[in-house]
Amino acid sequence: MAIVRYKPSDLKIELATIERSLGAGALKNYLPNPDPILIKSGLKETILDEIASNANVSAAMDSRKSKTLSKEWKLLQKEVPDAEMLIYDKMLGELDVYGIIEQVLNTPFYGRQIFEVNWSLLDKWIPTEIISKPLNWFIFMPDGVMKYITKENSKGIELPELKFIAARHRPSFSNPYGEALLMKCYWSFYIQNQMKKLWLVYAEKYGMPMIEAKFDPNDILELFNLDKGKEEEAAELLITMLNNAVQDSAIALPKSIETTLTQRSSQSDINTFRLLIKQSVDEISKVILGHTGAAETTSGRLGNEDTALEVRDDLTQQDQRLVEDVFNRVIKWVAAVNFNPEIYPVFQLYEEDDVELISKQAEVAKTLKETGITFTKKYYETHFNLKEDDFELTIAEPTKTLEQLELLEVAEKKSEVLESRKTLEEFTDMFIEPKLQTKLLNTMVQPVIDYVNGSKDYETMLSNVHKLFPDLPTAEFEETVEGLLRSAYIQGEDSIDVELDVELDKELNVKPE
Repeated sequence: MAIVRYKPSDLKIELATIERSLGAGALKNYLPNPDPILIKSGLKETILDEIASNANVSAAMDSRKSKTLSKEWKLLQKEVPDAEMLIYDKMLGELDVYGIIEQVLNTPFYGRQIFEVNWSLLDKWIPTEIISKPLNWFIFMPDGVMKYITKENSKGIELPELKFIAARHRPSFSNPYGEALLMKCYWSFYIQNQMKKLWLVYAEKYGMPMIEAKFDPNDILELFNLDKGKEEEAAELLITMLNNAVQDSAIALPKSIETTLTQRSSQSDINTFRLLIKQSVDEISKVILGHTGAAETTSGRLGNEDTALEVRDDLTQQDQRLVEDVFNRVIKWVAAVNFNPEIYPVFQLYEEDDVELISKQAEVAKTLKETGITFTKKYYETHFNLKEDDFELTIAEPTKTLEQLELLEVAEKKSEVLESRKTLEEFTDMFIEPKLQTKLLNTMVQPVIDYVNGSKDYETMLSNVHKLFPDLPTAEFEETVEGLLRSAYIQGEDSIDVELDVELDKELNVKPE
């Protein structure tokens, strides 16, 4: 596949123009649109515009587009520096965003939409126009490469990179032109038009009542003052008079001529046309919207309408992805031309209600997870609009119930009380054990007594008390004292809890175990 390299100055030149485009002419060495209806009927793609102009088709198209056009858009900054984000914001400010979105939304109907991107140098090279081009200006080669056909080159010219975007609906190797929904509406469109024509002919011929006249031949000869033997001529004159009566709404006839109105059509005949037209309208709605709800508005059937909207939302998500793909491709181009091609923001469509809906879904997911349910990545992608590369699932510790947390807290408290009791018991043992008492007296108490007795006065004793134990490890001493105080506090707190429990048992007349 050959790629035409760009130069910055080439980016602002519009290549696909009316002046250069090829009119009607035979083309060779390219892949024609393989749509089976186009091939079998011998039609050209221009029939799609005629189908789109049909009132029912147009209404269905507008209905489908409106769901996506009603969404807001935003740029997700991700790792893009603030200075670069200003450039992307400027680009979208220059573009007619919703006008482009509406053009992209034609993609499912025509199978594809071709856009030319025109660039301008505004501090950086940014697209300032994204223009939809006529589909018949472009062809696809057997290898899937798109070319632009011109008057000078009917075989098509190579397209430069960073200039053209082809948005396509369900393209395939055998059909790179994409699948056109309007082509699927062709037979319904054709039948609807034919039925309307036949109905008009039928209404003109049989819709008006027929005037039936009963007469005596001699009476009409006398009426038109004709000789005997000219009864046929007299009958023709009477028919002309009756036809004029339909337009004039008045006629004067002899009493001997009796006229009656005869209805020539029946309700069943009319229903035949009506049902065929309705069937074609329903099929058009089903192709474009995925349901016939737009054509059927039966009162009291809200459940059916809700189902229809749900299917339609599924198609709207497909349309949304088409739009986001076009803008994100352009954004990647801007990053490649001006910045780091690996770091760029993401264009995203969203509804104002999306945030509230996702919050509700998150609450439901949290409740279900607390019951032991484990969700897959597909669940998060579907319900929270996440992409596969946006997150990873990790195995979290099982959530404890309130009862389990209370039991754990009681166990920790009990362990802490037992540990503090052991510390205090070891400390008090120093004063009870005879050997330890003697050691404590000789090393700690006696030096203090000797120091006090040897001091000249009270002030001298206080000023030199720090010299009494010069080698005392103060940090360890402070730590030991703090530990003892903490243990005494815990032990005291536990004693109070026990006393309160005893008092409460007395009030409730509970016997101790």
